[in-house]
Order: sequence, then C-alpha cells, then structure tokens
Amino acid sequence: MMRLRQTAADLHVHANTVDYRLRQVGWLTGLDPVRDDQLPRLVAALVAFDARSSPG
Repeated sequence: MMRLRQTAADLHVHANTVDYRLRQVGWLTGLDPVRDDQLPRLVAALVAFDARSSPG
C-alpha cells in the first residue's frame, strides 16, 4: 500500500486513481501489473505498441 501511495504522490494523482488504472491494465491485458513476474510482458507489450504507433 505504501508503494501505491508513493507512486500516486510521484504522479500527482490520488492513490485510488493508481489502483483503478492498474486494474484497468489487468482487465485489458489479462496480466496482473502488480506481479513482478508479469512486468516484463507488460513492458514488451508497451514497447511493441509504441513501435506500431510511431510514424515512419
């Protein structure tokens, strides 16, 4: 819970906003963004999405 609050403070949003967004990521991807073992897959998905969305 402390990491969530610190993340919210760093992002200048409410802790509930961070929690909601993490749940949305989980719902959209089927992965749990809170689990360390699933983070590499999420990062890879973001990199692929960014590469696909970039012009050029």
